[in-house]
Amino acid sequence: MPANRLFVVPTTRARRDRLFTACDPQERVLTIKELKERLAYIPQRFLIGETAQILALKKASDRLKSGDRLGVPKDFLVFLEHAPFFLKFFGELSEYAIEPEALLGGDNYAQYDDHIAILTELKKLYREELSKAGYIDRAALAEEYRLNLSWLKEFNEVFITIEGVLTPYEIRLLEAIAKTLPLAIEIYPTPFDERLKSALEPIAQLAAIKEVELKLENDFRFFCVQERLEQASAIMSEVFYYVDRGVRPDRIAVVLADETFAAFLRRSDRHNIFNYAMGIPFTETIFYRRLKAILNYDENIAANAYINRFKIDKNYDNLEVLLRYADESKSVNEIASDTLEELAPLLSDKSLKQKDRLRLYLQTLSNRTIDDSSGGKVTVMGALETRAVSFDAAIVADFNDDKLPRRSVKDLFINAAVRARATLPTYADREDNERSFYWRLFARAKYKTILCVQNDHSEPSRFAKELGIKNEPETYPLNAELSPPFTPLKKREIDTIALEIDLLKDKINASKLKSYLMCKRKFYYQYIKGYKEDDRFDERSINLEMGDLLHKALSICETETQTIDYLRQKVQGDPRLEFELILWQERLKKYFETEKERFKSGWQTIMREKEFCFDYNGANLNGKIDRVDKNENEYLAIDYKSGKVPLQRTPEKQSEFQLTIYRLFLLSEGYDDVKTYYYDLGEAKLTEYDYKRYEEAFEQALGLYKEKRQVFELCESRSPCQFCPYTTLCGRF
Repeated sequence: MPANRLFVVPTTRARRDRLFTACDPQERVLTIKELKERLAYIPQRFLIGETAQILALKKASDRLKSGDRLGVPKDFLVFLEHAPFFLKFFGELSEYAIEPEALLGGDNYAQYDDHIAILTELKKLYREELSKAGYIDRAALAEEYRLNLSWLKEFNEVFITIEGVLTPYEIRLLEAIAKTLPLAIEIYPTPFDERLKSALEPIAQLAAIKEVELKLENDFRFFCVQERLEQASAIMSEVFYYVDRGVRPDRIAVVLADETFAAFLRRSDRHNIFNYAMGIPFTETIFYRRLKAILNYDENIAANAYINRFKIDKNYDNLEVLLRYADESKSVNEIASDTLEELAPLLSDKSLKQKDRLRLYLQTLSNRTIDDSSGGKVTVMGALETRAVSFDAAIVADFNDDKLPRRSVKDLFINAAVRARATLPTYADREDNERSFYWRLFARAKYKTILCVQNDHSEPSRFAKELGIKNEPETYPLNAELSPPFTPLKKREIDTIALEIDLLKDKINASKLKSYLMCKRKFYYQYIKGYKEDDRFDERSINLEMGDLLHKALSICETETQTIDYLRQKVQGDPRLEFELILWQERLKKYFETEKERFKSGWQTIMREKEFCFDYNGANLNGKIDRVDKNENEYLAIDYKSGKVPLQRTPEKQSEFQLTIYRLFLLSEGYDDVKTYYYDLGEAKLTEYDYKRYEEAFEQALGLYKEKRQVFELCESRSPCQFCPYTTLCGRF
């Protein structure tokens, strides 16, 4: 007997909860994704898989005569890193029924009309490749679909719960349902859901729309920790806190703003109290690590040591030989074999070297996950999985500005103004959508805890205040018993290093002084011993490299066009920097708009990248001033910041004296009224540096530096150790 009612929910977890609570055998439950797949189709065409989709795009790219202007790389492996951007961009345009040509014109995007024209050509060629192979992708489905009404008519009525913004394609499907069967839509509005309400207006007369009111109480437990890893201990403490208050473990959710934190949480979960909705990344398997070591052999000292220690055979004739290492579990073996079979069409490319085939295999495996079968009662999930489900207690980790809101790759191609003009969702719309997820999660929960990291590098997310939290986070009272090391290490005795030394014999710059003030032991290794760190595998180096390029570009280029052209030339061929430039193109627009307004008001730049060296009270200070601006008799010493502007701390904790040194040099050159500012390039914002507040602190720091006997002790706080390359040498693990 066919089911009478069809219930549609946002996620698989919401479907599972519905199936557990519903007892009517004539009720069918699907996710919105499953509904779209069953309701829309194109006759005699098959939905294409991920690998075949990339192969079709590569063939289209090879036919694209003007691809060089778009920056489509010729190298096959580099192309694979770019492919997701193009495919998601095409998919979004199709969901919103917008052709790339609609983005052409207008002052905001005129300089990229060339790119849009090329994207239009690439999309056309890509669709031709799909058609020749008898395939469609989801983007084409949104444009050319037919309705499977015979399947829909198996039901008497349809109930849909919606949380999140609907695309025009999804609205058209709902209209089709409403014209065929009685349709009831249930929404849970939040203060950030205006876009959802406006999206539903076209079907307001066709469907019964019910708004269910939620109320958010401001009774949060709001805590911070100094180091990110300490959140693992805090999460477990909070779980036990709520269990002690009668909350069932299966009614507790741990929500990760950054799902990569799940790896740290798993390592601390000695008693298997968690289950992980996002699965376990395949990159954590021994099989993946072995293959990674084989790939990096002779290029990476750690890889060589790993292979020699475990006696791994680094020689192979084909990738099938490597499957012998996939012996950890049945699931690992299946994923390894299935992925290799799926990649067969790509691996058959004769232009690929054997090592390139392994790199491609690893790149694909890095996107795979293994279902978690640990059986823990407390669920760990991402924010998207919280839609249409409720928990008695919700614990959210990584509630920080650098984690929330997340940046979508769909925002990379075009700026906010053009997106708004084309009725595409903007970055602000996505922010509101993400706010809604957390607002509903907390409104449904009886108990709620927010955890964040607060130190020199991280601040709580501004979302906290928008949720109604007025107080600052308290420092979490960590319980060391909840996360002891698995194998306690014998405490290492830290040697004392004391020297009679004249540090003033060498020049002093702001970076050198900062290193001295933050950690004298690091200063010793870096400047006294002269040990150089190897940053080839440092993820932060990409940000530093882009920052250096921005500084150089702004020192020699006068206009936005010149700056972007210069940067394009410098990043060409490096996919990491090419990606960063896509982000910076939008940020620099705002910067140059701000510059125009400043220059109109009378400011002019009189120095750029000015190198200096001068004597100050017996110390030989040197450096390079990013920029000096003048307006009548007023001067501004400016320090560019491509990352975060340093926090202006209490004088006793201040270690950033770059602008102080800039000002002292300008005063020594006869400039009188000199003020000091950081220039946040990303936000196009000038922030004044209060040099008067730190005058005494700078003199004290210089006094310590001048002392003849120096004790190079370890820093008290572990915060500077997070990215320090010398922790093994000094004994800090």
